[in-house]
Amino acid sequence: MNWGAPSRGVAAVQQAIVEAADRDHVVVPRECGVQGGMGVHAQVAAEPHEGGPSGVRNGGPPGSRRGGDVRPYSVRPMAEVLERFPLFPLGLVLLPHEVVPLHIFEERYKAMIAECLAEEREFGIVWLSGGGLREVGCAAAVAKVLDRAEDGRMNILVEGTRPFRLLRRIDDLVYPAGDVELLEDREAQIDPEVDAAVRERYADVVERATDERPGTPELRTLDAHRMAATLDLAAPAKQELLELRTEEDRLRSVRSLLAETLDRLDYAERAGEVARGNGRARPRPP
Repeated sequence: MNWGAPSRGVAAVQQAIVEAADRDHVVVPRECGVQGGMGVHAQVAAEPHEGGPSGVRNGGPPGSRRGGDVRPYSVRPMAEVLERFPLFPLGLVLLPHEVVPLHIFEERYKAMIAECLAEEREFGIVWLSGGGLREVGCAAAVAKVLDRAEDGRMNILVEGTRPFRLLRRIDDLVYPAGDVELLEDREAQIDPEVDAAVRERYADVVERATDERPGTPELRTLDAHRMAATLDLAAPAKQELLELRTEEDRLRSVRSLLAETLDRLDYAERAGEVARGNGRARPRPP
């Protein structure tokens, strides 16, 4: 099975992404996953670095005995491995809680999605970048079947659920598959100042984009992935976020991305002012 070529199994909304291996930025509108009214897009950026599948990581160190007393130690729980997990290589990065539309028409992916629907199981979306297939992807569940043709073609909404690492490719099925390890976060305290600063900056972005500022109760329900899912981010930035294994690291990353988003909004406003002024001044890009 050819894993190296972009999939032909997505059209309409997503086809431009799949065929964008030689283009720097492709913006594709899709559903708003968290905040109503904010524009949600997926972008594909070329020239990412390539990663290869790796083995399951080892657990914690064995305990030691001194003077007849057993010293306590912590052992990382054994990671959950899903065998023969259906995979959908695409030119996009999916985040947990993010909702994207897919139009399924290629035979192997019609079979895969039909099987997932019948068995109520998830499948994985992995970024097929210009440098190859990335090893960390996101599991996805079919949230809604928008319409389904007699020949099996479908328009569906899928929602990201859990990050995973691809351990081994499986090539004996009619669709791409692999053995994957579900990734867990490392336990770490979140700096309250970082947490508050990110949510404040996110509220600033939402207010700038929609003229409505989300309240504190609403902001408290959002984690880093949920906030990032509403932003117009390039695929490399989303992939980096997907691979981070503590919430504080993700919040710090989202804080930087929000600052960049505010800069773009400032530039868009200045560009609008120039347009209204018949081009008498040229705004400087961020």
